[in-house]
Amino acid sequence: MLSRNDVEIAVPPRAMSCLLHLVANHHRALSRDELINAVWGHIHLSDGALAQTIFELRGILGDGGPDGPIRSIRGFGYRWVAPVEQVAASSAASVEPPTVAAAPMAATGVARRLPWWSFALVAVVVAVAAWVQRPVAVPETANPGAFATAVPPQAMLVRPVIAGDEPDTTWMRLGLMDLVASRLRAAGATTVPVETALALQGTALRDGNEAALNATGAQVVNARISQAQGVWVVHIDARGPGHASTRVLAEADDALAAAREAADRLALALGHAPAPVPSESAAVLGLLLEVDAALLERDLDRVEHLIAGADAELREHPRLRMAEAAVAFHRVDLAQARERFESVLESLDPVGDRRLRARARTSLASVYAMMGEPARTQALLEELALQLDAATDADLLGVVQMNLGLLAQERGELAAADLHLVRARHLLIGVGDLQRQSVLASNLGVHALRSERLMEAGSELERALAGFTALGDASGIVHVLAAQLELHLASLDLPAADKVAARLQRGHVGSPLARAYAQIVEAMWLLEHGRVQQATTTLASLQEGLAGQSGLAAYQAVHELLKTRLLVAQSAPSNARLHQAALARERLAAHRNLRHFHAEAWQLQVQASLDGGDLEAARREARALRQWSQEITLRAVRLHALAADMAVSRAEGDQSAALMQVDQSWALLDDGASPRHWLQFAEMALPWLADIEGQQPRLLQLMQRLAPSASHHFGAARARIRLLYVLEPQAARSAALHHLRRLAGERALPLEVDTLAQRGDLPVTKAAEATF
Repeated sequence: MLSRNDVEIAVPPRAMSCLLHLVANHHRALSRDELINAVWGHIHLSDGALAQTIFELRGILGDGGPDGPIRSIRGFGYRWVAPVEQVAASSAASVEPPTVAAAPMAATGVARRLPWWSFALVAVVVAVAAWVQRPVAVPETANPGAFATAVPPQAMLVRPVIAGDEPDTTWMRLGLMDLVASRLRAAGATTVPVETALALQGTALRDGNEAALNATGAQVVNARISQAQGVWVVHIDARGPGHASTRVLAEADDALAAAREAADRLALALGHAPAPVPSESAAVLGLLLEVDAALLERDLDRVEHLIAGADAELREHPRLRMAEAAVAFHRVDLAQARERFESVLESLDPVGDRRLRARARTSLASVYAMMGEPARTQALLEELALQLDAATDADLLGVVQMNLGLLAQERGELAAADLHLVRARHLLIGVGDLQRQSVLASNLGVHALRSERLMEAGSELERALAGFTALGDASGIVHVLAAQLELHLASLDLPAADKVAARLQRGHVGSPLARAYAQIVEAMWLLEHGRVQQATTTLASLQEGLAGQSGLAAYQAVHELLKTRLLVAQSAPSNARLHQAALARERLAAHRNLRHFHAEAWQLQVQASLDGGDLEAARREARALRQWSQEITLRAVRLHALAADMAVSRAEGDQSAALMQVDQSWALLDDGASPRHWLQFAEMALPWLADIEGQQPRLLQLMQRLAPSASHHFGAARARIRLLYVLEPQAARSAALHHLRRLAGERALPLEVDTLAQRGDLPVTKAAEATF
């Protein structure tokens, strides 16, 4: 129960649980993940539910200020900032205290007046320590501090402004921070993007190591504001390695005017000419900064509340309309975001609102990309690249160049992609934008993985993981861990994959995209281990999460392929596999960066047709797959096409054609081929190749290539069994068969393996075995 001045106030159960956890841990900031786990009992929940609960609590508790006693910590979570005092529980309401390090406000029936809050809590409190989610673990090789040094030394990192705890000043922490950074940037100073600065600040607070901010190499700008006798006073101190400390002070009757004047004085002291003073009134600027602060905190409900409270004329202000569009975008309501951004652009002056217009167009390009309109995305980005000035718009131009590079990669224009991405990395490093540097490294890592450049992928993903760790970006960390898991699966390195999977399962949080990707690769990992039932559950959960979500078409397409793999693992009838493989192939066709998955779905469709006795359909689809694959340089794609051709040739009894396809496949397996490629060859060519004269050298090399993976990977161990019956003595076969049965999990062993155990020879099968 919650009471104010002895009057009981109704609080929904979820909100009460959230309130209790905040108060119990008032001595520290709580991450969003911890609160979600504490209140809902699991972490598979969007941030929107927590934001709504915090909004409800602020409404219940609020008699002053935008935040009240619950302060938002940008990029991290929330903290209870009202005074807390433990009082003895009355005998009528005696409960067990929570097992936390610091004593919370006790459950009591006695109302206690606090300096500006008057309420008391009466509830049965559970042991919240058992609920707390462990933080997302990262590989020991990640070095966040080293990545932070990518901030250029001339950049200025503006920290949140220190303001009073009064409810009418809480918004100043981020609002004035944004104002100071904007004034410095407008004067020509290089400023670390506010989002990056906030993320670094959150990580420093979480780790209790504020000295880490100085390790970035940037000039750290500390500001504080106070009021005395109606006058606002702002102190700013800028210092950094190799720079003398610069201190300025400004006073004014208005807080915004004092902060603006202090920022301009700092700019002058550093040799920059201050920008013109904004034309808006103090009241309008105050609202705009409050909205900006709420956006920085991703408190979308708060943004909408502030805009709704403005008068009709003010709600038409371009920055407020931009904020409404941003809310729709963050909620992945792409149709509404598109409509709002396009509407804002129609009303902006190309000259007077140049910077705001560029931001709106950059955001609109992101919307087009997520809606699957690459042509419109590219046209808008190319126009922006010509219009933005690298001297004043380096942050926006870096984003534009990055996205142009990724689009070029998608089209297969690698030289153009490299040029755009080199420019993007240079620009983003120049402005100290660690967030987008990390996003760029993450995208480059995934693209290298899709392009079968596994070493390059590993290097970029390590770089991205270090950056996201330094920023405390849970979604980014989850996305990179998912990519690393996919990388280890591509390398057939299941021990390394298992370690990453354990970290990933503890950190299944973040944006819808990060969660979807994490579940995709988790299902892949489960299938590799033969844990069919768990994979089924994960795919069902993924399907539920994808339902109604726009912008996730690629994940939906891969989801259909994984359902096909699942049917193969379950030895499903050929007609079910045929239907699912055709659906997966149709969905994957639109995604050029998923061509290896597309080819796999196509091969599985051919195999299902053969298993169903439809040789003509299999022949037709194998021919189409071969023609499609001829313009693609990916080994996996070519091997899938050759495997489909070989299966058809063997079904037709054309051994000479099958041998020609073996020769073509072998030519693809040079030193650059990955373990997955060698396994693809083994699955397509064994067991019948062993009965062909002159193939023993190839079989010996194949045995050598797969040996490191055979100890832990089912597919490699299965290939080894087939090779053992040709190349090794009888003594080795029994142990290898026992090992294969252990690796199989819930999968049935191939019929031929049981036959091998009984007959001691290698039977010839009519068609290539369906594999996953």
